[in-house]
Amino acid sequence: MFEIFVYLTFFIVLIFVIFHILVWASEYLLLIDEQFVNKIKNLNESITDKLVNNESDYTEEKSKEDFKKFNSHLRFDFLISLFIAILLFTFPKLLFNLNPEELSRLPKEDKYLSQFLSILVLFSSIVSAKTIKKKRNLDKKIVLITKIICAVIVFLVLLMNIYFLKRINYYSVITLILISLWIGNNILPFCF
Repeated sequence: MFEIFVYLTFFIVLIFVIFHILVWASEYLLLIDEQFVNKIKNLNESITDKLVNNESDYTEEKSKEDFKKFNSHLRFDFLISLFIAILLFTFPKLLFNLNPEELSRLPKEDKYLSQFLSILVLFSSIVSAKTIKKKRNLDKKIVLITKIICAVIVFLVLLMNIYFLKRINYYSVITLILISLWIGNNILPFCF
């Protein structure tokens, strides 16, 4: 039980540190995002146009800045959650670190839990990409809050796995860093 509290404390501190790194690097990330948007606008492709917002709908400066801020974080969230989904699907040990003996004792339908969770994360990344085109900031806020809840669910699954297996390894730490990056990116637009 003590390990869980240590792990939870480590997770909270890691989110705090990654959040501050993201705050420090936010200007650079926004510049990268602006270059990314400019390159996509020049492509004129129907698939990549979903990642570009229409800023002409906003006349107020404050509303336009919020619009750009939420869209850039939704684009980052799309890339982060897509990367996490691909990693969890390809390497299921990142979430469930089971040895061959433990895998043999599992029912057949429970052997693919990591892949099911990665598909959930993949669907949530698609929601981020579809929300970029929406005009209301409230829709974007709701999606980011939903993504935070999705990341917390993945973290709770990881925490339960650690609690019941009684072991922490570098797979868990890698997953923890990725989830912290995901949560930090989604919290950032609400703070500044």
